[in-house]
Amino acid sequence: MSDRYPYRNTSEDIANGAPPLYETPLGAQKKADAAREAAEDVADKALQSHRSQGGNEHPVATDLSSGFMSGPDKSKLDSVLNGAEPNQNAFSSVNNLTAKNEQDSLNVVGLTGIDVTTNPMTNTLSITATGTATPGKHASSHLPSGSDPIPIATDTEGGLLSAADFKQIKSNKASSEKILANSQDAYINIKDFGALCNGTNDDTTAVQNAVNFAKSKGGGIVLLPEKTTFNAGNVTYYEDVFIFDLSQKGININDYVSSPNPTMILRRNAQFNGGTPGFTNSAMTTYTTVGKNVTSFEWGITSCLYNSADAGENTSIYGKSVKYSTGPTFAGVFEARDGTGNSTSGALIGLEVDVFCNGSDTGSRVGIDIVVGKGVDANASGVASVGLRIGPQNGDNRNGSFATGILTAGNFTNAINIGGGSVRGITLTGSFAVGIDTSSGTFSSEAIRMGANQKFSFESTGSIYMSYNSSNGYIEFFRSGNRVGFIKTLGPDHEL
Repeated sequence: MSDRYPYRNTSEDIANGAPPLYETPLGAQKKADAAREAAEDVADKALQSHRSQGGNEHPVATDLSSGFMSGPDKSKLDSVLNGAEPNQNAFSSVNNLTAKNEQDSLNVVGLTGIDVTTNPMTNTLSITATGTATPGKHASSHLPSGSDPIPIATDTEGGLLSAADFKQIKSNKASSEKILANSQDAYINIKDFGALCNGTNDDTTAVQNAVNFAKSKGGGIVLLPEKTTFNAGNVTYYEDVFIFDLSQKGININDYVSSPNPTMILRRNAQFNGGTPGFTNSAMTTYTTVGKNVTSFEWGITSCLYNSADAGENTSIYGKSVKYSTGPTFAGVFEARDGTGNSTSGALIGLEVDVFCNGSDTGSRVGIDIVVGKGVDANASGVASVGLRIGPQNGDNRNGSFATGILTAGNFTNAINIGGGSVRGITLTGSFAVGIDTSSGTFSSEAIRMGANQKFSFESTGSIYMSYNSSNGYIEFFRSGNRVGFIKTLGPDHEL
């Protein structure tokens, strides 16, 4: 059978140009297997060329060409929310202005003084204030009476300058300009005029030149540094030229005036609410601390007045207080406080008044002069309850007491002279063991002297009294105006 149907490879016959004869089943099967293997080999090679770097590899998709999806693009696709729409260019909401649809647009408009510019290349929008805007006149609306008032400035909050503050600033500016021509001339150092300030060289000429320069500028402050040596009597001074003298290890401000103007003014305007009772606030406060071994006289404030005037009332220290409300008002308070605890050694004096004078007096030399007058001239005469009050703090005896209320020592023409007109010269209203005690005194004449026909009363109404009648020489006793007895003081000595 094999001879009858020999194996023939018809493909070879065709290739060799021989006519194909017949095909055996085995040959056909072999051809089929070979064809399958060839096809699988071609498919495997084609698939491998897509998976690895090769000429047939599919590129990643771009905006212009299709291709494989990249890993980042897959992650981006996964992040797209359900219901998302393409080409969603509209804004969502700006200052409560909401987009009407997906393609709605928002326009930014620049008004007066505002420029709006865009840059498509960088997708940026710029808003610029040009500063060239000129608003309409509206200042009056910001005044206290306007429709949009700006609050008046306070010590802690900025605001509108009040008319009163403007007036004060203008006044301060005028005063400053009068004294200081400009800020450069406010501080004139005599070293700039040739002074050496070495403690030995005479700098009088430099001082005078500096003073003259200050005067030419309308006023100023001339500084005399430490170790300045000069003859003050040979320097001509001028008003509004201040001498700031440091040559005496201190600060001396000298003002030579030719008109009645103050040298220095300190103003404190206390307008706050509340405060701490007992705590003092001052326009000026000085502190002086004295060490244990100091033997000189250390004074906190010293005021010296050298008076050559023939008139006026020239005062070294003057304290004035004007009462406008119900708060207690004091023109001056002097307090001496014992800080040692319970020590009684050393003097503690609240106020010392010294009068050093020459020759006899005609009544114009007074240690303490207490005067009462009108508060307002148009009103009736004022009445002060007490001219001199001596007692414990706040009237409470538990705070302290005086061993002697008034003590006089030395020689007097009159230790106490009560003049003027009054209902009573001396009134004792307290509780005393003895009202008037003269037992410890030494009198060259009388302990108590009364004039003729003057009454010596024995009770509060004055209905029982005695007096000396100079016409008959009797000491007479009266009750309710009627004489009830008498003592003769004329004639020889006799028993009463």
